Amino acid sequence: MSRRSRPRPQLLIAMLAIVLIFPIASPSVIPPAIGEADPSVIDPMLAERLEITPDAERLQVLVRFVDDVDRSDRTVLEKLGIETVGEFRFLPAIHVAATPGQIERLSGYHDVEWMEWDAPLDYLMDMTTRVVSATDTWRSVIEGSLWGDKGIDGSGVTAVVLDTGVDAGHPDLDYGTKTIRNLKSDTGTGPWYEIENGDTSSGHGTHCAGTVAGNGDASAGQKAGVAPGANLIGLSTGEAGAITGAVGALQWVYEHSQPGNNPYNIRVVSNSWGAGGGIYQPGDTIAEAINLLVYENNVACVFAAGNSDGDGNTIQSGNY
Repeated sequence: MSRRSRPRPQLLIAMLAIVLIFPIASPSVIPPAIGEADPSVIDPMLAERLEITPDAERLQVLVRFVDDVDRSDRTVLEKLGIETVGEFRFLPAIHVAATPGQIERLSGYHDVEWMEWDAPLDYLMDMTTRVVSATDTWRSVIEGSLWGDKGIDGSGVTAVVLDTGVDAGHPDLDYGTKTIRNLKSDTGTGPWYEIENGDTSSGHGTHCAGTVAGNGDASAGQKAGVAPGANLIGLSTGEAGAITGAVGALQWVYEHSQPGNNPYNIRVVSNSWGAGGGIYQPGDTIAEAINLLVYENNVACVFAAGNSDGDGNTIQSGNY
């Protein structure tokens, strides 16, 4: 080799540096395997939506995993092209947007426990204090009880109203004294912000708050709520509510009613809504959230009867 054709030392060093920086082949992260589609983890209402939804259209779906959501779970979603909309903290669940084909593929992933459609919620309620015998309870005195001789009217307890919002400027709902917190979230997963009037559309949540614990001032006591002595907290996820918003609101209740950390003494969360037309499914995320609130925090979760449509001639319990 002539002197002219010999590689210069500087060139060899540069070439070696390039090889070290850019290896010829690098192993890629292999996503977890996905098996055959498993219809047993798909909620029946979601299954119905899959049949009528065009292949290219994305559905809003709540996906709950067996264990805490980790990198492998997120990798599977990414591999399938599924969009992550939001995540929840108190349950291993993710709100996603996915096509019917993507949802069916995801059902075959071993770490998926349940999938359900983010169904719109129906807001209906027409109960009265007389029909449910609340007026008799107010006059009932339990001998030797902590309530003394004043009867049982909800005094000392806070009830959360999860609905379209609460107009705490109403004379029956006294913002700051009767309604001690009034929070609104555009998504249900936060952020939550304090507001005097969180019910700027139908007024349904204000109606429900009055039914739960209105003091009756506007009607000289004639139209007081079921528990007129109780305090209220309003949680608004807006008029067009859906399951993910309700789960986010229940998460707020769970985090603010834990034993030893329950400054408002929350004992009840009232829900006057339902995913109309469905039936009770013990695997639903809201059903799981209810179990956590009841068994871990001793908070009663009540749902209005009649939130599954019908003509009013029969009482139809909501699907939750």
